[in-house]
Amino acid sequence: MILVVDAMVRSAIADRTAAMIVWRSIFVFLRALVTGWLLASWVVLFRQCESGRIAQENWIRY
Repeated sequence: MILVVDAMVRSAIADRTAAMIVWRSIFVFLRALVTGWLLASWVVLFRQCESGRIAQENWIRY
């Protein structure tokens, strides 16, 4: 999803150098934020599985 938005914005501001630099900075920050959030979520889930707490939760059922 974020890559589609990136492609659309890049095509819209292809000839504007300053806008492209600003967009790339924002995009790198957004991508790092999403990656960090997903990694932190995985670590929390992994730690709950290690401690056995995952069996006590009712909302995580596969």
